[in-house]
Amino acid sequence: IRGDTADTYFGDMKKLNNASNLKTIIGASDGVTIVRGPPSAVLGAGSVGGFMNYLPKSARALTGKYLEGLTGKASATFDEWGRRVGTAEVGGPLSLFGRRAGFYVYTQMEDSKTLYVGQHVKDIIAQATMTVDLTDSLRLDIGGNYQHHEGTGIAGWNRVTQDLVDHGTYQTGSPDFSLIDTDHNGVASRAELYNAGLTNNYN
Repeated sequence: IRGDTADTYFGDMKKLNNASNLKTIIGASDGVTIVRGPPSAVLGAGSVGGFMNYLPKSARALTGKYLEGLTGKASATFDEWGRRVGTAEVGGPLSLFGRRAGFYVYTQMEDSKTLYVGQHVKDIIAQATMTVDLTDSLRLDIGGNYQHHEGTGIAGWNRVTQDLVDHGTYQTGSPDFSLIDTDHNGVASRAELYNAGLTNNYN
């Protein structure tokens, strides 16, 4: 936000920093808290730029009160640049062992082109949360978040050459992922990153 390195939290838990190479999907959240400057020592070491804490969708995140009944919605987004995004979510109240509780599930899928030629983005996100009142003064919040991203990272013309000015030819490319993904399962594991000498960037 201010040009300084900042951290990202999701539900009060610190996330890995993607260094702006991947977009942060905020559709699974009910709000965000922005904290300026270095974080409190209570949260441990942090970046000087502060942090943003995304509040995941839950049965009581939006109002602080449990949902009164089953609720949900679905949406679809299309535009002239080839953007295609679909979302579906549902939540409602529960009763566990006689205690008041609630759940919320959110899913999003994207398969989009962009205004940049040759850039294609595929995203899948699935999130589920459950909240249970253990006692009148103690509440348990549990949940999980899964995200799979396929894309080209930062887009745009950042290499201006004479050939670009004269002929509109732009140099671009994609990293050779096969050099890291030695077992060809489509995911770079920590062992593969270690073998490629990249673990220091992913701690």
